[in-house]
Amino acid sequence: MLDRIKKFIQKVVSINDTPESLSRGIAIGFFFGVSIFWGLQIILALLFAQLLKGNKKAAAIMTAVSNPLTTPLIYPGCYKIGHFIVNDPEKNIDYSAISTLVDIINMGLPFIEAMLAGTFIAGSTGALVCYIASKKYLMHRKRHNAASMAGIKDMDGIS
Repeated sequence: MLDRIKKFIQKVVSINDTPESLSRGIAIGFFFGVSIFWGLQIILALLFAQLLKGNKKAAAIMTAVSNPLTTPLIYPGCYKIGHFIVNDPEKNIDYSAISTLVDIINMGLPFIEAMLAGTFIAGSTGALVCYIASKKYLMHRKRHNAASMAGIKDMDGIS
């Protein structure tokens, strides 16, 4: 599992673009990946990446943060956060039974409000962390690669 996560991260950070654009794309993709807009996550991530000058490929890939393995962890946590904020009566919810926007609508307005609030807060917080961490990492990587290339060029001059 850890190996798959490492490969996933490598796939995203190996996209050829500026650290700023990649970091924006990663953050946007995370935000919409956590959202309850199933079926629209990639489309929304691409739209906002275009508007905010983020890398569209990174945004699309990062929406995969919610998948069949992570959904049972993400959405109950988001619901708890949202439930606390909007103060709706807490329900015992089978998230595996929710697979479309129609399923979400059928859960009722209090559930939708709680999920919107919870996913917004979790998505915003995670997006901020993703943006800061990825930008720091990508800037470090860019400097390291530039230094490595300078070292190679110096060696070429010696030969």
